[in-house]
Amino acid sequence: MNLAARFAAIIQGLCAAVARRGANGAFVGETSRPGSAFADPHAMTVLLWSRLQRAIARFARLAAGAPPPRPFRGEGEDVKLEQGGERLAVGDGGEAGEAGDGALQ
Repeated sequence: MNLAARFAAIIQGLCAAVARRGANGAFVGETSRPGSAFADPHAMTVLLWSRLQRAIARFARLAAGAPPPRPFRGEGEDVKLEQGGERLAVGDGGEAGEAGDGALQ
């Protein structure tokens, strides 16, 4: 079992514990305070569970490694874009208001 799978297993266990405790009303006191942003007492449970699930996904991406670097596009290079079948050219980044100011032409 690799590191990401171990982390996922630990966090899944934590998610299950949060779900069980939330279903039993463990977070009701926290959500029923005056001025609380949570109208539903189970909203805190859903929030915690969702954030833990996102942590699993984020860690899996980190464990997979960094994506390959993007190719470098030097300054002043023209970029060609196609939109609706017509080609649009981007200028060379001159001063604003001049021809070739980087605006779509």
